[in-house]
Amino acid sequence: MAGAALTGTALTTGCDGDRVLLHNSVLPGPTAAIAIGGDGDDIHVQRTDGTLARLATRNGRELEVFDPLTTEPERLLDLYEADGNARALAVSDDALFIWRDSLAEEPLRQDADGGAGVVYGAFCGGGFVIVRPPFIEEGDEDPEAPPCQAEFHIDDDVFEVALPEEACETTGALAADPLEPVAWLAGQESAWLLTPDDVTTLDSAGDMAVFDPTINGVVIGLRGGRELEAWAADGTSPWYIRLNQEIRGITSLGTAGAIAIITSPGVGGTISLLDAATGDGIMASATPTVGKTISGSQNGDMLALGLNNEVHTFLVRLRNGK
Repeated sequence: MAGAALTGTALTTGCDGDRVLLHNSVLPGPTAAIAIGGDGDDIHVQRTDGTLARLATRNGRELEVFDPLTTEPERLLDLYEADGNARALAVSDDALFIWRDSLAEEPLRQDADGGAGVVYGAFCGGGFVIVRPPFIEEGDEDPEAPPCQAEFHIDDDVFEVALPEEACETTGALAADPLEPVAWLAGQESAWLLTPDDVTTLDSAGDMAVFDPTINGVVIGLRGGRELEAWAADGTSPWYIRLNQEIRGITSLGTAGAIAIITSPGVGGTISLLDAATGDGIMASATPTVGKTISGSQNGDMLALGLNNEVHTFLVRLRNGK
């Protein structure tokens, strides 16, 4: 997707709905992961070399770089913003970090061994949750240790929940409720609803999962598949849909009550918005190239589409211009 080809263009092709996407900016540079904050003013990118940086979404100006002071690359796990204060959860080598915007020189939290073997991580109510094989000091091997576990770090307590071995495979996804200690883990063969003291197996599977506050739950899908299913915190599924295009990425538009998805119709790509409560289509916009990753702001005003060598941002607006 060439930046010049889309600059200033309103993408309104496809389903006729009450919203449109307006191209906002192009941020150059190879990225492996992207995450927009609460209001879309800035975006966090994980560079392909492992550098974690915060950029201004309007012009791509580098606002700060979160440097873990190690020779190993960082891996962005999650981003959450509340009251204008954005926090990024990341792992580097064996260490786990929580970064806070405007404090790039010193992490909010740094655990020297906390990142050992971490496969997934997400912020949840009271702290964060990670999934990994049990961390055991050398010489203290425990033959009864589970092959995989979730760790809820809530306030000053750690709650460990045993999981099946396949839950630690790297072809899944973790999403959590940022206001409650609840998480959903999706895998290729199954999915699980997690709390600090319980695990519930769900009749679902996938390698993409995103939390949405509208349903107080997640939407799960398989990259390259055509099905999406929503799961609420009570273990029920409010909706299921099957699309006629392959799904490449999903994200939530937070309080706007919409899910955004990347699909591939065969030539080029499509960004579609779905009603988070029902799964019904709201609108679809064609893109010349299929995006690699997608992220939506929590207030629902902005989307970011990540490609190999640049990120495109879009304003989400009602048709009347508001």
